[in-house]
Order: sequence, then structure tokens, then C-alpha cells
Amino acid sequence: MRNILFDISGKIEKIGSNRVNALYEFKKVADSLKIPFFVVGASARDFILEHCYNIKSPRMTMDINLGVEVADWDEFNKLSEVLLSTGKFSKTRWKQRLLFRDVYIDIVPFGPIAGKDKKISWPSEHEISMSILGFEEAYEYSITIRLSSKPELDIKFPTLSGLALMKIISWKEMYPDRKTDAEDLLFIMKNYEVAGNEERLYGQALSLLEEEDFGLNFSG
Repeated sequence: MRNILFDISGKIEKIGSNRVNALYEFKKVADSLKIPFFVVGASARDFILEHCYNIKSPRMTMDINLGVEVADWDEFNKLSEVLLSTGKFSKTRWKQRLLFRDVYIDIVPFGPIAGKDKKISWPSEHEISMSILGFEEAYEYSITIRLSSKPELDIKFPTLSGLALMKIISWKEMYPDRKTDAEDLLFIMKNYEVAGNEERLYGQALSLLEEEDFGLNFSG
């Protein structure tokens, strides 16, 4: 990967070695199958805000949420099969979830697999349906974070604005059941300025500050 925005390879103990190892083993399989992926959800929030900007999240998650770009369910099932064949991942009672040691990994497919309505439904019963609206856009503008230098591990994450977009969509789609999305969105908004954006606002986006009479909360 190129254009590494952050290098947090010295924070493995704080992040949790099992989480880093889970991503390392997952990436080996995904790369071998040429399947793009990125970290999403609450795990992306924690990695970006806490480990990149030292902004502690109000609630931590030890799970990992991943978005994988696949053409169809055959490609998704192939990914799951190869992951399980390594002997390092195991099944759970949830179709989208695998277990690596003590780390749960939720895998959400996006891309061509979705219908025109940007929704997926899990085979074979197709009883579980969810929207993946916003995933493609968030992935397109994702950033790369180095989690480990030995061995080298570079993983893609959404930008904070991309993550906020996904939270807004999830909250709207699942309202009123997804209260945590609203909480995460508020947390991102409150900390957006100090998460590397103050310099941008006083530089290339100075006109936004002038329009809002230098009110950062309104112009960010």
C-alpha cells in the first residue's frame, strides 16, 4: 500500500496484539484472493481517534468490523472458506461473524454484490437484510494506517468524514434501534476539530471560518 497517513506500529500493546494479529492473518487471505477490504464501524472509530489522535472513545470495542468488496456471494463464501481453512479462524452462530482467538470479526460485503437499492440479504434464507449505502464512497476515499512494521501491516480505514457518513446512514436506516450510531456521530463531531482538522480549517478552509465568524463548531 502507498500513502501511509499514520504509523501507529509502536502501539501494538495498547491496541491489543490479538487484534493486530487478526488483521494480519485476514489480510494475508484477502490479498491472496485479491479482495479489497477496510476497517469500519466502532473499531474504525477507536483506531482513528484513540490510537492516531489520542482521543479516548467513550466506549471501547474489542471486536473488529470489516467491509469487504466482492462481486457476489460465491466470492464472499470463498473468502470465508479460505479463512476457516487456515485453522486460525472459527465459525460462530452468526453468518457474518468469525472468531480469531478472543477477537470477534464481523465481515460485511459491499460493492457489486449489493442490489440497486444498495442492500444485501444473507443466503440461504435471506432473512437478514442490511444497507451498505455509503460503503463504496467511504472505501474510495479511505486512508492507510500502518499497524505494524515487523511484520509490515498496512490497513485501510475510512476518513472521519467517511465514518460519519456511514454512521448517519446506519442511524437513519435502523432508527430508533441504533442509538450507538447517534452517540458515535456526536463523538466524531465534537472531536473533529482536534483530530487533525484545525490546521486545515485555518489554512485551506479559512473561508469557511470567515463565513461562520470563526465558529469552529459550525464550519468544521
